[in-house]
Amino acid sequence: MRFQGVAITLLAVLVSMHGLAAMADGGNPPDNGICRTLEPDLSETMTGHLNGICRVLANQQIPGLPDDVHLGLVAETMTRNFFRGHLEWTIGDETNRGPTLDVGFLDAPLSEAFYQFIVSSLVNASDIPRSDSSDQ
Repeated sequence: MRFQGVAITLLAVLVSMHGLAAMADGGNPPDNGICRTLEPDLSETMTGHLNGICRVLANQQIPGLPDDVHLGLVAETMTRNFFRGHLEWTIGDETNRGPTLDVGFLDAPLSEAFYQFIVSSLVNASDIPRSDSSDQ
């Protein structure tokens, strides 16, 4: 049986090695395979939210994540009340992707309070390879 909270360990190291830590200034997220958006004209507010979501992803711990797995976040659509996105990961030259998740915000607009939920949902929905030590 696979551990349910999987998809969260070496990511902080991997992500910071690829430049997510440099996003703390609130600038546009880098389109470097770690954090990117498919929105051509993301507003300043939504860019700030994407940066926040990426920072949460960068700080996640993913038990059993092999050293050669590199994760990335793709925001397909972002609005005040909706997020659609997926995770991508590479192992060597092979790129894989998780399912696209839709997260709607009915009672309140997208805010920092939702960042962890979005990241956890993406991680839990994706079949990211993990070492045998994460199986339980």
